[in-house]
Amino acid sequence: GDIQRTRNILERATAVHAKRRPECHLWKARFEERCGNVDAARKAFDHLLAEVAPGLLQGIVAYANMERRQGSLDGACRVFESSAEREKGSGEGSESSYNYTHIAIHHARFVQQFVRDLDKARKIYEDAVAFAPTQRVLWEGYILLESNSSGDDVAKRVLGLFERALDPAVGMQKEDRDLLSLRHIEYMDFFGNAEDLKALTCSHVKLGYVNGVTSKKRARSDVPSSEEGYNHEAKRALTAANGVPPAAPAPAFTP
Repeated sequence: GDIQRTRNILERATAVHAKRRPECHLWKARFEERCGNVDAARKAFDHLLAEVAPGLLQGIVAYANMERRQGSLDGACRVFESSAEREKGSGEGSESSYNYTHIAIHHARFVQQFVRDLDKARKIYEDAVAFAPTQRVLWEGYILLESNSSGDDVAKRVLGLFERALDPAVGMQKEDRDLLSLRHIEYMDFFGNAEDLKALTCSHVKLGYVNGVTSKKRARSDVPSSEEGYNHEAKRALTAANGVPPAAPAPAFTP
């Protein structure tokens, strides 16, 4: 029937005609899932991430979400965990660090949203910032996690993360450090008192992080002017499943 014909087309595409195109393997995996052949879908995802496009964020997230739809949150977490460990062990320098960073962000978000385990999400970020401490987007993800948590000490935890990230020993690039510094000052403006804000701003200027809160750097970086704006920008950057894949997202396809 039509299902078998479609399966044959996808088999030929992934084995012969387009075997190095990640999107074809994604189509195959999603097709098999829709047909109820979950083992075949897993096999397609495993082949994609092991042989065709290791570290492909879109494939990792899609695989994890398939496991979630099958009712296996543990299986979904294993997808993230195995992918992160593969990136940590690849020894490919900045590319490995980049891939690992974004896998960790999606993993922590998944754990927070579906597993509902904030401590586990924190542990994911702690491991990630230990491995890739210079990645600004990783610190921003951790800050966003804490800013959306509950408790009387939320502001204290968030400010503590800013301080850790901006420690000169971390070695963050100047452009990233300056942007994070401005966000640190902005957060303090919302949740600190006037004296704390003054002290923080002066310390950052002395350290050379910013040339004052009205610096031209701020305008070029398009830093949001409110906590709401900061959260909106960070969420858009950190939670879009296809926002930062190493390869282009697969086009829509319905076999």
